[in-house]
Amino acid sequence: MKRVDALTWTPYMGECLESLSQQPEWDGDELLVALVKHQLLVEQLTRAVWQSSDGVAPLFLPAALRSQLTDLRAQLPVHIQQNRQ
Repeated sequence: MKRVDALTWTPYMGECLESLSQQPEWDGDELLVALVKHQLLVEQLTRAVWQSSDGVAPLFLPAALRSQLTDLRAQLPVHIQQNRQ
């Protein structure tokens, strides 16, 4: 299988994401910010697995990322938390 690498995250992209999260212009912007933040966590885990010699993420990483995921979910606006679609 051929693996396609994700776009390299840059500080500018982080600034844009922060700006969008601070001043959303459309209801979907808040959801987009949440999805991008979640995808960044997934990329961290994927990168760690690919870079390890045995193909397994370091033991501390899943717990650390799970904690970050919990924090992200807690920061979501209520209308997004309650959206089950």
